[in-house]
Amino acid sequence: MECNDGRQIGYEAAVMLLRKMEGRPLPPLPVKIPPLTLVTRQSTDFIAVNDPDIAKAAQFIRDHALTRIQIDDVVRHVVLSRRTLTRKFQEHLGHTPEHEILRVRMEHAQQLLLSTALSIREVGISVGYPSVEYFIMAFRRRFGITPMQYRQKLERFE
Repeated sequence: MECNDGRQIGYEAAVMLLRKMEGRPLPPLPVKIPPLTLVTRQSTDFIAVNDPDIAKAAQFIRDHALTRIQIDDVVRHVVLSRRTLTRKFQEHLGHTPEHEILRVRMEHAQQLLLSTALSIREVGISVGYPSVEYFIMAFRRRFGITPMQYRQKLERFE
């Protein structure tokens, strides 16, 4: 994972330098600056579970979430009933396989909004949504803001 907060760190350092040059007291150290976002690399995006069926299903979801997979695709891959798969997901991960598909898609959408100039429509298609309207609705439901608002929020710090 990598943090995207370099500009904020530079800004805070400049503020501290100005305060020191003006003879004003510095804030207590260390100054902690939370990251704007974390970029998950494939090597760190894994789920550690003891259940081989859930590990296999989670890996399948990670590998195929952007191809508009459905829960039935995951069920066929792990050769479990839908009910058993959902129960095991709830037991081991605290959420459903559908939620995991959405989580992977939305994390990828965030990364595309952060690191590319793709249109909102192109981002939605890239993460497996059939229409831009459905993507915007799903993104807003997940994060409380639209993809455009998310991108604009990040652009303020650049």
